[in-house]
Amino acid sequence: MADLSEDERAARKAARQAARAGKPASTAAPASPDDAAPPADGEAKTSRKQAKKRKGPVREWVDSIVWALVVMFVVRTFLVDNFRIPTPSMEKTLLVGDFLFVSKNHYGIRLPMSVSVPFTKIYVPGLNLPYVRFPGFSEVQRGEAVVFNWPGMPSEPITLPVDKRDHYIKRCIAVAGDSVAVVRGEAVVNGQKQPWGPEFQRMYLVFHDSTAIAPSADALTQAGASEVRPGGAGAPFDAINATASVAAAIGQMPGVARVEPYVSPPGGPGSEQIFPQGFGYTVHDYGPVWVPKKGATVTFTPQNAPYLVPTIARFEGHTAEYGPGGTVVIDGQPATTYTFTQDYYFMMGDNRDNSLDSRFWGFVPMNHVVGKAVRIYLHAGLWFIDPSRIGRGIWDYSDVR
Repeated sequence: MADLSEDERAARKAARQAARAGKPASTAAPASPDDAAPPADGEAKTSRKQAKKRKGPVREWVDSIVWALVVMFVVRTFLVDNFRIPTPSMEKTLLVGDFLFVSKNHYGIRLPMSVSVPFTKIYVPGLNLPYVRFPGFSEVQRGEAVVFNWPGMPSEPITLPVDKRDHYIKRCIAVAGDSVAVVRGEAVVNGQKQPWGPEFQRMYLVFHDSTAIAPSADALTQAGASEVRPGGAGAPFDAINATASVAAAIGQMPGVARVEPYVSPPGGPGSEQIFPQGFGYTVHDYGPVWVPKKGATVTFTPQNAPYLVPTIARFEGHTAEYGPGGTVVIDGQPATTYTFTQDYYFMMGDNRDNSLDSRFWGFVPMNHVVGKAVRIYLHAGLWFIDPSRIGRGIWDYSDVR
């Protein structure tokens, strides 16, 4: 028999020792100190689970996007939304291109009113959810800039769910229970003239001095007028849209005799669109009208029925119309009184002669209110960003109290 190698002798010796001990012998070579012990069953299972949980790059991107959408939904639905000024109806307080933070907590969080894809116009037709609003920090106050869903024109019913309608921003002029009027272009609430903001605009007539050359349209624009309508050859005045301070400065220019606020005569331009019809109201002389209040019972009169009956039909969930002899008929029954189920607000733009507001479409119901505009966080034009407007607050009546 050939001589055995060192390894073979060691293996046979280990086998004899194992046999005497009653244990099976291993024929493997002795492990070196650097060799790792095989994992226990529990450790192996854990390792397999961890391998299964390990995400690929695509899965990580998908998870990140989903979580970002969830956070955005929660923030924009329950805390703060953003809004971009699309029209000049609030100039010069708010400019086209301003981006605003809108607080949904001030007036209370409104839950979704439709079954829809968030932040889109996609919704399930005919499946509307009941109006629910949690308590907020405050009630809507006079003078605050309020974002709300477009209530529509009285003669043009909207079929979209309330929370899918376009967002508008106006200044709250009168709250529920107030009596509101517009006198020569200025708002009067409960007999008190309301503050005129430093950046509010309206139309003025710039009368020419016959003894001097009147300023050109370019000169009036450079002086700060946002719009100039030349009076034409031989006309004694031009029309401008400007703030009160700009109008006062233009009044001191050479060739200007005086500057006066423009007041539309009865039946003037746009009067055919004023709500309600039949009273001779204009954008500069309007009302007074009573703003409906939740829980208030009103008796119909020839003076209030023309604006209250359409309000009931549009926002209160009832049919409301006129019957024989001018009587009011609600849900098919003659009615002399009605108790309102929600609060309403009268809104106007700061650019008073260039704003489609409550003078044209009536009141804004509480279930249309989205939130309070609190601050400008960005101003972006077509080719530029204006850093001077970033972080600006929004003027309200508290600034003059």
